[in-house]
Amino acid sequence: MHLIWYTMRLKNLLFVTVFSLFFLQSLAQRRNSNYNKIGISAGVVSANIDSDDLNFSAGQGFTATVETRGSFSRIVDFIYAISFFDAAMEIETSAVGGAPQGLATAEMSTMKMSSVQLQFLASLNIFRHHLSIEAGPAFAIQGKFKPQDDADENRFVTGYNNVTLASLRETSTFDFRGVIGLTAGFEPVRVSLMYIRGFTNTFSGLQQANTESADFSGNTNYLALRGIIYF
Repeated sequence: MHLIWYTMRLKNLLFVTVFSLFFLQSLAQRRNSNYNKIGISAGVVSANIDSDDLNFSAGQGFTATVETRGSFSRIVDFIYAISFFDAAMEIETSAVGGAPQGLATAEMSTMKMSSVQLQFLASLNIFRHHLSIEAGPAFAIQGKFKPQDDADENRFVTGYNNVTLASLRETSTFDFRGVIGLTAGFEPVRVSLMYIRGFTNTFSGLQQANTESADFSGNTNYLALRGIIYF
């Protein structure tokens, strides 16, 4: 039932977001006929979770975005976008609970997390249509936090007696984020470097009584490099 609910909520968010993008695009065209573009982008992302409780290492993933960019003035653009992230990161695990970090038999296990992000950015044009700085808020729905290899689900996080990778699955569904980035290039192709920081505790969903994971905290971090084509 929880999976069905989550899937329905995700579909509803995607529908509302895409509808909102085209609605905002229509409004922007009426107000800013001099410059208004739709952009499609894809790229690579380096993802990590900052946590005092769990020691993650950044891993590679990919991202794709649909956005609208409309001019508010000659020096300011507004960007409305919906992005998909397929992120990966690594954590040290062992076959037995309570093993200390650095144990010879320990292995690095890859964890995966997907999310859909809606963002609204203000863009400061340093050189109009060629170089700009963007910043603004974002809201994301996150999928399950799970090992890339299902066989790793029962492996223990090193340093803990009862924390398996399977027990980290129920992470926070919603994540409020901040975004800052730099975009450069020539029409119709630009390159964007973007840093995204999550402000919501990713592990707030691990509220299990009498477990070592009940008080875990951590915040998502993404560094995305994208190529954008504007139409």
